[in-house]
Amino acid sequence: LCRAGMRAFGLRVLLVDGSTSQAVDTPANAETFGRSENQEGESRLPLVRWVLMICAGCGAVVDASMGGYHESEQAFFAALVERLTAGCLVVADRGLCSFMAFWVIQQRGSHFLCRHHQRRKGRKVRRLGYKDDLMEWSWRDVRFVRCHGWWAWIPLVKEDLRVRVVERQIVRKGYRTFTLRICTSLLDHRTVPAGELMELYLKRWRIEGAIRDLKTGFGIDRLRGKTPDIARKEIWSGLLAYTLVSMVRAEAFTGESDAEEAWELSTRRTCLLFLRFVERAVEATPERRRFLCRRLQAAVAATRNKPQKRPP
Repeated sequence: LCRAGMRAFGLRVLLVDGSTSQAVDTPANAETFGRSENQEGESRLPLVRWVLMICAGCGAVVDASMGGYHESEQAFFAALVERLTAGCLVVADRGLCSFMAFWVIQQRGSHFLCRHHQRRKGRKVRRLGYKDDLMEWSWRDVRFVRCHGWWAWIPLVKEDLRVRVVERQIVRKGYRTFTLRICTSLLDHRTVPAGELMELYLKRWRIEGAIRDLKTGFGIDRLRGKTPDIARKEIWSGLLAYTLVSMVRAEAFTGESDAEEAWELSTRRTCLLFLRFVERAVEATPERRRFLCRRLQAAVAATRNKPQKRPP
């Protein structure tokens, strides 16, 4: 399974993003999770907010945090960072770009890569290359942090933070050209080229596909539990089932698959093949189960999705 995982610059790559699930309209769910509000009023159903951290290589869920809708994704992300191990590279969208996120992740022995937030200002220290600058963010702004997940770390911050900011024009056939500005804690521009950072960040979109598969194929888009505990168990069950399917897909990739990455193998067809395998393996002998497992890996390896060629 190590081959199915993605590593970049000697670090294990993890993707982070969040979404919401609709819960049953009961007083307990409404009180625990809350509802969304806009100029038209409250939403009809309570909403559960959750944030995932997945493996960039095979899509398996590494960690997750969830709670009420009115809690910010930054708070759930802070809970994930508290449990983060050393030697990882976390890739996230600009909604999670903050001084404290960079600082705490580096304190955990890992690194951070995210899209630069348009409101984040800093002082330019020096130029590393073409539209590749070393910036310095002031530590005095942390006293205005509103996310309670970072409050325990704020008294430990005593110096400015240096961040590398890279900007490029992204030109792809069939897609609109746009300007991408990213920031990272990987400051060495010689060992970490800007072009490779851009390619790595563009793979962050994989987690959006994983969230789509979780909602449509594993039943966490619309929950059925009438109590908060049952609603949470539904989400955890869906995450566990998706992780199991992702691990089966990763095993097939490391075995007989000719795909370049485990993401090229179909999640939906892997799930159907695995269900068929379980039905046959319930009453099979150990030798028969090993044979069925090899057949399952060969069948999953053949479920490669053909790349779609988008017209210009």
